[in-house]
Amino acid sequence: MECPFDSTVTPRSTSWAGSGECVDDTYAAAWTSPRLTTVRQPMREMGRVALRTLLSLAQGQRPETYHFELATTLIERSSMAPLD
Repeated sequence: MECPFDSTVTPRSTSWAGSGECVDDTYAAAWTSPRLTTVRQPMREMGRVALRTLLSLAQGQRPETYHFELATTLIERSSMAPLD
């Protein structure tokens, strides 16, 4: 199997999705060829949750566990093969 490096080639049977830095839907993911599918994370909301958690800890509030769920968005680009 060859990876499609030609910008005119689009995936037919294999899909590619970004990981690592591309999970944050960076601009670089849109500049690759083919354009890379990524996941957009709610960075501002993640910051708010982190700040609230730190402030609670600073006030001596220590819950037994932490569990946060934030919505993400799949940014589907041309690196995804069609579902048949």
